[in-house]
Amino acid sequence: MKTLFFAIVCSLSVTVYAGGEKTSIAHPDKYCAKMKDGKLVVMHQENEMTSATTLTNGVQIQPDGTVTKTDGSKVMLKTGECVDKDGKIMEENAKKKKMK
Repeated sequence: MKTLFFAIVCSLSVTVYAGGEKTSIAHPDKYCAKMKDGKLVVMHQENEMTSATTLTNGVQIQPDGTVTKTDGSKVMLKTGECVDKDGKIMEENAKKKKMK
């Protein structure tokens, strides 16, 4: 009986963990570029951005995927790239941060 209970608990733990991975796609602190109706859009918390936003460090993100850094340089996001709350650009599903 203890073995059955342990197996059920482990199974639920794996399901909850996998579910947590799936819900992280929303990236509450990230702005991620994706294709929608044939054009690049930036999503934040599962909502499409409709106006520019400025992060606390001065980095600006436009709804079309243009990121203006604090030094004035501009980078265009590619599908699957995200900007975190610190203005770092990375792949959406990458575990290691990719600086640009």
